[in-house]
Amino acid sequence: MADKNNSRRVESSIKRTSFLGHLGLIAGVFQELEVDKLIDEKLPKERDHKVPHSVCILAMVLNGLGFIGQRLYLFPDYFRTISIGRLFGDSVTREDLNQYAIGETLDRIVKYGPTKLFTEITLHIMNRLPIPVHCLHADTTSVSVYGDYEDEETEYIDITFGIPKNGRWDLKQFVLSLIVNQHGIPLFMNTHSGNASDKSTILEAIKSLKSALRPESKVYMRLHTSSVKHQIPSLV
Repeated sequence: MADKNNSRRVESSIKRTSFLGHLGLIAGVFQELEVDKLIDEKLPKERDHKVPHSVCILAMVLNGLGFIGQRLYLFPDYFRTISIGRLFGDSVTREDLNQYAIGETLDRIVKYGPTKLFTEITLHIMNRLPIPVHCLHADTTSVSVYGDYEDEETEYIDITFGIPKNGRWDLKQFVLSLIVNQHGIPLFMNTHSGNASDKSTILEAIKSLKSALRPESKVYMRLHTSSVKHQIPSLV
């Protein structure tokens, strides 16, 4: 009987244990570099949700690093066994991170401009950490999606057929361009229509990053396509 009671106490203790793991390190760096303050400055709250957009964005980052792919309405379940107070502060509960708050944050990011926000966060971090930029690596990839997307209307990109880099000619797609430095740290990212070509998307990415970084010394560019190489020297 005593062993059974002890076993129940252990099980009860395990159920009350909150997980932190690597998520605490990410949240600590996020706050130490004052990324949260920058986000709240760029994306001020417009509605009556309890948590600011910086908390929702941090929650989405932590969720992504947890390798969890779930519907938006299940978002609070991810934090069921995680120490919310230590990650976001004692005033935040997992119920606050609901589909409405997360959805509102996603809408504000789209309204502000995802690429613009990403670049501003990158430059903000580079001003606080010694991240040199001697060499840039630019490339694109295609992301295939399932569904017809016949009625999807957007002023930003068109999800349509293009040249798939994964060989899925039967699926519609969108294109993702990315530029990293010599250490593989992302400096610029943007999305494009599924039928966009590397000749235009890579040049657009390089020009946008160059105007934002304004490098004081020569920066070398490495590409995986030959269609724009002859135009690169005038840009970098």
